[in-house]
Amino acid sequence: MVTIRNISIDDTNIRYIRFGTGLKNLIIIPGLYIFDIMNSKDFIEAAFRSFEDEYTIYLFERRVNIPNNFSILDYADDLYKCINYFSLDNIYLFGASLGGIISEIIGYKYPKNIKKIILAGTTSYVDDNAKDFFNKLIDLATNNKIEDLLNLFLDKLYTKEYADSIRTSILNLKNTITSIELTHFIKTANMLLSIDIREYISNIKPELFIFGAKGDEIFGENAINEILKYIKCDTFIYEGSCHAFYDVESDFRTRLRKELNK
Repeated sequence: MVTIRNISIDDTNIRYIRFGTGLKNLIIIPGLYIFDIMNSKDFIEAAFRSFEDEYTIYLFERRVNIPNNFSILDYADDLYKCINYFSLDNIYLFGASLGGIISEIIGYKYPKNIKKIILAGTTSYVDDNAKDFFNKLIDLATNNKIEDLLNLFLDKLYTKEYADSIRTSILNLKNTITSIELTHFIKTANMLLSIDIREYISNIKPELFIFGAKGDEIFGENAINEILKYIKCDTFIYEGSCHAFYDVESDFRTRLRKELNK
């Protein structure tokens, strides 16, 4: 069982998990979440168990108490401070969805000691289609329509088959969502509406690799093509699939480890 630990960064407390014994450091940067990400700690450890001999794996939560005028750039600053706290080097970043955007920011603002960045289901800017999705999420969360919020989240992130397979178990948790979690979700989703870091992509220094899916209903395959206008890197695109292919596709972590080790 993975233990939740705490560190103090500036004016806030940040929880994190760490597992594995490898000499390389892999930092997982998750996407937008509704439930407390630390509740998934054992699932995350199980998913990355095959990496533990080669990597020490970290996942830092995003700060809970968000100040006014906080942005995705500030989330990246927080993560950099966590990296410095542990004096990490030999670092590999794996960023999914929103986590990919944060990884891109780290890549051009704080490239020191970053060996490679793997992006999955992400973008460099939020287009009108994605804004419409996030605005719908924000409206449902603000009006406390939790079941509708969870259903929309499931239907847009996953294939129908996968969403239906977990729908009952997710909806059974709807009454466990706290006001703190909901406020955090709304504030973070609002931050996404103004994201556009395309002008900085060419300044990313570490090696980059991008996974995507043609069936991504949030950012779409065009999001990857937009990144490739500014920086050259290798990609792998799933035919069909969904936004959260990194959870759905059974071969993803095998492909991920292969790219990390290249």
